[in-house]
Amino acid sequence: MSTRASILGLLALAALTTGCIKPRAVGHFGDGAFYLTRGHYRVRYASAGAPRLLADAWRLESYRFDERGHPIEASRDPRFLHTYDAQALVPTLRPGRHQGALVMERYDLWFRHEDGRGAIWARSAPLAHRWSGMDPIHLAHAGVYGIDGRWGPPPDLIGLGMPTHLLVGVQRERLARVDGQSAYTMTFDLVPRADPGARPSRTTIIVVQPPSAIFAERRVRARMAVVFGCTSPPERHEEVVADLEQLVRRVDFAP
Repeated sequence: MSTRASILGLLALAALTTGCIKPRAVGHFGDGAFYLTRGHYRVRYASAGAPRLLADAWRLESYRFDERGHPIEASRDPRFLHTYDAQALVPTLRPGRHQGALVMERYDLWFRHEDGRGAIWARSAPLAHRWSGMDPIHLAHAGVYGIDGRWGPPPDLIGLGMPTHLLVGVQRERLARVDGQSAYTMTFDLVPRADPGARPSRTTIIVVQPPSAIFAERRVRARMAVVFGCTSPPERHEEVVADLEQLVRRVDFAP
């Protein structure tokens, strides 16, 4: 399997959940925008009158479509779900006041390019208490530099779950802003832990922690990181990043 296929596959397939799965609605394509059900942001459409967030070549894989090709609801495929441990998110919870396993969406949106050049996603990731007070710079550093798990479980900003990859280089990083909110962006290369000599895959993330991003399920409340990202072969990365940035420019956070 190629390195590109490996990381793109793991981003979408990182962890399968089992049992009876009844995920909440992730969001809906309404008037002029995609609206996240959790309410902390929306993404305005790329053009007026069409429920489209990126160019047609980017296929939205995390949604089901009607016969007219309009997105109608988030996919219930276990690929796009993730299970969180409530006690890990909120250590002070009393036993018996919650159910330990909380199933939620792995990605708010997941796109793959039809020619295989890469993937673009949006992710709202609940943060364990130890990460929740960090600003975007330190949160991004913790998630990227700790991606191999050498200092314990890092904040999972990408959606990989358990440490499965090694960081082989940070290409660039800088301060950013998304809809007026402080953000931090990093571009870095990864290889599979199982094949450290493989050709790297390149990833860019834009990390934001807007005040409106709160995870609330079954008496569990936790801060969330909002991460917009993309992954591709290094030689295609700049064009994929350009499409990611075009999407991020249309993000509006809740006041």
